[in-house]
Amino acid sequence: MCNKIPELSGAWEYDVSVIRRNNIFQVPDVNNIITSPPVIVNIQQNGEFVVLDVPPGPTRPEPGFLLGTLTKTYMNSFGQYFWTLTFSDFDDNGVFTLTASNVACDGTVLEWSGSYTEPGFFGLSPTQLQTAGILKLRRVPLTK
Repeated sequence: MCNKIPELSGAWEYDVSVIRRNNIFQVPDVNNIITSPPVIVNIQQNGEFVVLDVPPGPTRPEPGFLLGTLTKTYMNSFGQYFWTLTFSDFDDNGVFTLTASNVACDGTVLEWSGSYTEPGFFGLSPTQLQTAGILKLRRVPLTK
């Protein structure tokens, strides 16, 4: 990637699968994966600050806004910077962490891939459930 801040404003396809425990007594079942169908989300950006508008779905009962930041993660031997995109969840203590997984020749990020983690059952929110997830954000091509 180049040294400039990646541009994320616009429409993205949001795709997520999670494994979750609904209570502290439930034994985890690695075969019980909840998958949401891909949905279109909108991202607003001001420099390194981003906001993702997320709709309700199988993994989330209410719509809301994820607040996030872009951080330079490291520079390789060619002087290229790589970026991490991090969001905080709006209804519990979950954290989304993504890295650019598909970058066009011009440096445009076409896809971000990463994980979602949420600690156990002791938060103030009733939606605080132990959760781990895999997610992708894919840029929606502009139509002419």
